[in-house]
Amino acid sequence: MTEEYLKENTPLDDNIDSKLLRTSMREGQDIYIRDLIGSGIYDELCTQIIADPDMSNYANNKTLLTQYIQPCLKYYILYECAQTLSFQLVNKGIVTRNSEWQSPADINSITALMTKWRDKGEYYAKRLQDYLCENHTTYPLYYNPGSAADTIHPRSTFLYSGLYLGDDPENSRGYDKPV
Repeated sequence: MTEEYLKENTPLDDNIDSKLLRTSMREGQDIYIRDLIGSGIYDELCTQIIADPDMSNYANNKTLLTQYIQPCLKYYILYECAQTLSFQLVNKGIVTRNSEWQSPADINSITALMTKWRDKGEYYAKRLQDYLCENHTTYPLYYNPGSAADTIHPRSTFLYSGLYLGDDPENSRGYDKPV
């Protein structure tokens, strides 16, 4: 993932501070992608990208990277950088970024956008997971990422919300009740 790719394929403006963007890019990779694909494939991709930035010698991983990981990662980066780009830590505390020509979005609007970007990231994460499961012979590190103490096994769930059935005993149908 490059800054240029992000700026061409997302609503990010060209004048965004690279320092802020790189931080969100790293966090998106570490927090979401590594957990999604596991440290085996993640480490392999990192090694291959360093050796061959165009990935011309690694056709299968290039497909994985460009068609599945990048679309997923760009939404997780947007999710991660939304508040960072809206607020700034200065010696007087946390302030809202502002200029003479624009007015900052309110926190509810920012939260709504973040939710939308997280949901899109999760959609592409599911596609990525399905692709890796379907092509498990091509990507053996998906199911066998290693056994070291710091090995991260792929995450299998995406949604973090529950189902509220209400307080009405008729709606609960006896679930989670002692027998």
